[in-house]
Amino acid sequence: MINEIQQGIANKVSAIVTFPVSAQQFDPVFAQARKAGTYVATVEGGQTKNQNVNAGTSFEQFGQLAAKTVASKPGHQYVAFLTEGPTGPDATFVKAFTAAAKQYPNITIVTTRYDGGNVTQSVDLATEMMTANPKLNMFVTNEGADTPGIIAAIKQKSEVGKVFLTTNSIYSGSVPGMKAGIVYSFLLQNMCQIGTAPVDALVKISKGQPVAPSVPTQIAFATKGTLTKLTASGDMQ
Repeated sequence: MINEIQQGIANKVSAIVTFPVSAQQFDPVFAQARKAGTYVATVEGGQTKNQNVNAGTSFEQFGQLAAKTVASKPGHQYVAFLTEGPTGPDATFVKAFTAAAKQYPNITIVTTRYDGGNVTQSVDLATEMMTANPKLNMFVTNEGADTPGIIAAIKQKSEVGKVFLTTNSIYSGSVPGMKAGIVYSFLLQNMCQIGTAPVDALVKISKGQPVAPSVPTQIAFATKGTLTKLTASGDMQ
């Protein structure tokens, strides 16, 4: 990806749109592009700072909406976070959820663990979390890739119907997990808007029109009762 961006700069392209994997790798090349007169838009790139504009899911809104959704489940929710790490978008998500949860008396956060991006650890980590925290009844993650492992752990512990999951993405087994009574809710993103928003923003920037540095795109949490309606248009995925 870095090589392709550098080639674009060498070819004097007008604009670059990309998904930055890490700030350490991408910010220097973004600065190089802008110095050369190339506009830069990132998608889901909240961790970088040298782009003209970032478009995509706001992890702050993601966390706030996740808390609201979890609070809508009847009963007291004892929440455990399983995310990639304590920095970047993961930290933004957890911090936003934690802050929002203060307004919901039926949410208690009991623990947080990290898999370091190695989703093969998800089963063991989720199992350990349930064993150490018997009251735990709601896993929350912003990492869709952790969905299969958490589902497997809940099944192996015979906690189906007792422990639930709020996660990210319609993929990674979320729909079968919902049908099995394990996934309570999962995030849907307006993928069409995620594609058009950075392009629209760059067009405005090129015309000298003001654009906010971050353009949040539409999100919603699907539950068993709302999934069909939310996905009917095909935009929300």
